[in-house]
Amino acid sequence: MIAQHSAGAIGGLLAWGFVIENLLNVFLPARASRLLPFLAGNRLLDPRVRPRLVGAHCDCLQPPTDALVFGAYTAMAIAAGTVLL
Repeated sequence: MIAQHSAGAIGGLLAWGFVIENLLNVFLPARASRLLPFLAGNRLLDPRVRPRLVGAHCDCLQPPTDALVFGAYTAMAIAAGTVLL
C-alpha cells in the first residue's frame, strides 16, 4: 500500500532485510540492534536462538518481547499504508 508498485515494494523489502538491516546490526550497539524488525522475527522463528549473556546482562530480548517489537513494526506499516491509501 505504501510503495504503490509491487516490484518496488518487494525490492525494498529484500534490500532492507538482506543489506540494510545486516549493516545496521554490525555497526549499531547490541542494545539498539536487538530492536531491528527482521532480527526480532528471526529470533521468534528459530527456537535454538537463546539470549547470549554478556557479563551479567543479556543482549537479546525474550520471545514475547521480540513478538511485540515485530508486531509494532507491522502495526506502523499498516498505519502508514492506511493513511496513504
